[in-house]
Amino acid sequence: MSSFLFFFRRISRSLSFRAGLYAILAIVASLAAVFAAPIVPDGLAEVLGGKAVDDILTVMASSMLAVVTFSLSTLVSSFGAVASTASPRATALIMEDRRAHTALATFLGAFIFSVVSIVALSTGYYGPKGRVILFFITALVLAGVLYTIIRWIGQLSGLSRLGNVVDQIEEAGSKAILAREVPFAWEPRAEPPAHLSAEVCGAEIGFLQAIDIRGLAELTKEYNVDIFVHRL
Repeated sequence: MSSFLFFFRRISRSLSFRAGLYAILAIVASLAAVFAAPIVPDGLAEVLGGKAVDDILTVMASSMLAVVTFSLSTLVSSFGAVASTASPRATALIMEDRRAHTALATFLGAFIFSVVSIVALSTGYYGPKGRVILFFITALVLAGVLYTIIRWIGQLSGLSRLGNVVDQIEEAGSKAILAREVPFAWEPRAEPPAHLSAEVCGAEIGFLQAIDIRGLAELTKEYNVDIFVHRL
């Protein structure tokens, strides 16, 4: 795994990254509706180009803020329960649960989409045909929110259970083991070879998070040397 890919994966596992990504998508989806307005027939614009979408956006904006607040408080309580029954590393693994991050990011994105759309509507940004496109986008967002809520309810019931923690650890361990199957000649050793000429040690105290096996293999080919990872 390259350094860039490692840091990207590390950042992408955070809740703020996914929430920020969904927020950007929500703003783009809200403001991009006007660009598809020319494809809307005039008859459809007369039917859906009125204020049909205004009430939906208002209800969505007011409800999504409450849902985000409730979901975040519930998630924090679940993390506290997991921290009292599992190890610190297992707790950190549960805190990186993508399903929980996706649910919160979806609710936040729907809230931002609603607020931005309401502000744009009040300024006359869309026009009659743009309102039609916004109506269909709002319907898609609402359908996604309903699906996420149903799935989120089922997930909350088992988020802090010890069985769920064990399943998450097993999944992460399986991925780590499969990731070690790389097409390079390397094998575990109990001790470094006696003819070891140089030892490279870490300059700071910490714990190892990843080993760039591919990068080490390229160094062995480039300099015609053997590299031994002795202590982790």
